[in-house]
Amino acid sequence: MTAVARWVEEYNLIQKILAGDGYQYIELVKRYQRPIFSLMCQITNSQGAAEALTRQLFVKTYQDLKKFKFNSSFHMWLYRRALDMGVRFMEGRSTSVPKDNLYTPFVPEEGVEYPADEIQHIDADFREPVRKAFALLNRDQRKVIILKYYVELNYDQIDEIMGLPELGGKSIVYKGRMILRKKLIQWGFLS
Repeated sequence: MTAVARWVEEYNLIQKILAGDGYQYIELVKRYQRPIFSLMCQITNSQGAAEALTRQLFVKTYQDLKKFKFNSSFHMWLYRRALDMGVRFMEGRSTSVPKDNLYTPFVPEEGVEYPADEIQHIDADFREPVRKAFALLNRDQRKVIILKYYVELNYDQIDEIMGLPELGGKSIVYKGRMILRKKLIQWGFLS
């Protein structure tokens, strides 16, 4: 499906939802729940937190759908919201999870292997210093590095999601990596 065809399809779905057909929202949830859940897992390193944040994001997005102005694709708008929510959660600014079962769109698919609660590819002794160094980055650096190395998006996709000029994401990744490297060398974890 081309980007234009997807935009038109999502425009029509959203118009139906705004006209009162809430069941159409389930189609959008089905389409994006898995990539959003994956993003939340990468940000939080916790399946439980990722599930709660995914639910919360889709509830909040449903409530705020009238604010979407079609200046970008729905996918990019949703990713920006997810990234902001995940980073706020990790910064400790938003620890709330949905308390009611009014709308819980996340349903794990059978046969799909979801990420474990902890990052497996980083040595346990190295994990805590990486987290501490990561906390020293500014919010944009954290978001861009998550999108590049955990979600594995290319720089064009990152620039679109973040609303950056061409190669803006590449510059931010470079600066963030230099900060991480400098701190990890300073703390004796890299040479």
